[in-house]
Amino acid sequence: MNKSKRVLILPLVFIVAIIVSFLIQKHFARMVRYFYSTSTHNKLYFTGKYFRLFPSDAFILSFGIFCVVFTALLFRHTLKQGLYRAALMLALFFASVALVSAFNANRYLAECSACKDGRRSMSAREIRYDNLFIAGLTIALLPVMTAEVMKWRRKKPRLQQFKEGQLT
Repeated sequence: MNKSKRVLILPLVFIVAIIVSFLIQKHFARMVRYFYSTSTHNKLYFTGKYFRLFPSDAFILSFGIFCVVFTALLFRHTLKQGLYRAALMLALFFASVALVSAFNANRYLAECSACKDGRRSMSAREIRYDNLFIAGLTIALLPVMTAEVMKWRRKKPRLQQFKEGQLT
């Protein structure tokens, strides 16, 4: 695929990612609450309803930027390599969200000084869903970005040799 087609596809990816972020926000919040309760063996339970009609700007923009960067990185790979990297990123995203959620849930439980039978009630609004989402996306993108930087650094001396006329 030539560069002009790639450049035209990336804004479309951003728009589609914005639309998808409206659809996944509620499911992501439900998944995080599940991680919070299961990591503490249901000692942390939620009261009240989580009502959020629209995702925040940080949620929308982070998902849009993530999808654009990921798509731009996928252009350089074959289909098999791209699927492998996508599966790796998806697994890292869920693993990092689960680990950060478990850490935060146990921290909330340890902070509790007036808990009844070691259980703590918590409002669903106390969780910083956007921070968890952005941290998960960042952790998922780090290995792929690191691999691309390492690949670029290996090619850099070759480009310098080409510019100096030593390599034809």
